[in-house]
Amino acid sequence: MFGPSERGFTLLEVVVAISIVALAFTVLLEMIARARETLHESETFFDKVLTLDRKLKEGDHEGISVQRFRIPDFPRLRQAVYFYEDVYFVRIEPR
Repeated sequence: MFGPSERGFTLLEVVVAISIVALAFTVLLEMIARARETLHESETFFDKVLTLDRKLKEGDHEGISVQRFRIPDFPRLRQAVYFYEDVYFVRIEPR
């Protein structure tokens, strides 16, 4: 009554298909977790950049360190590096 083409799937074929789908979901969930972590790190870094920018604009130098360097080829200019935690701005200033 039933020929070989009408039997359906074997148990082994079903297990392999479920394993492939489970592996794909595992990889997808790992990628989502990494993306969330990267988003959090980016937001934190951007907040620090905005804080440093605001502090410099308002003239509030609390927590900011500054290093100034001469620029050998341009004696009328100097390079100022403003550090705030792990964020820094580089600015070229006239002497």
